[in-house]
Amino acid sequence: MEQKLIQKKGFTTSSYELKKDGLFITRNSPSNSIEEEISYEEITNKVVRETSRQTFYIFITILFAIGSLLPLFDGSIVGFIVFLIISIVFIILFRTSIKKTVHLYLNSNKVITIFANVPDTKTVDDFLDLLNKTVKAYLIKKFVPLDKDLPIEPQLNSLKWLWDNNYIDEQQFKDYKAELLNKKDKTEIGF
Repeated sequence: MEQKLIQKKGFTTSSYELKKDGLFITRNSPSNSIEEEISYEEITNKVVRETSRQTFYIFITILFAIGSLLPLFDGSIVGFIVFLIISIVFIILFRTSIKKTVHLYLNSNKVITIFANVPDTKTVDDFLDLLNKTVKAYLIKKFVPLDKDLPIEPQLNSLKWLWDNNYIDEQQFKDYKAELLNKKDKTEIGF
């Protein structure tokens, strides 16, 4: 799977790349350029998919479609065709106004918005799946290595946080907890 997602829409190019410690985002448009790296710890597993539409185009289409009937009463086929063409234009505008996005939530209450179908839905879904796996692996690697020389409470809190946020399942939580508690019990004092 590709570790980089590139999206081009209009005059804006956005790039999302998985790096060692975080998601690196660049966004270039004619008016500005942004580069930002977001730590994997900052990325939550809350994802919201949204489809938005400009519904006023439908309203205008209906008005022109009904209005196209008025010239027919006067016997004007040209007026009918003009109103019908305008209705078709607004239907096309409605179709092009449909925007599918994916919102990735961060711990800081910020949101990263990605187009759900640019370049295509499968590519975006594959990238989001890889991002989720990468974040999970990163967090487990960072917080699960248990150390008998460190206080037990912060380590248990880290395990609990991983479990509460669905990065580890209940069985993994129990196994890691038992391992941590066993390491604490088996501290040896030797001479």
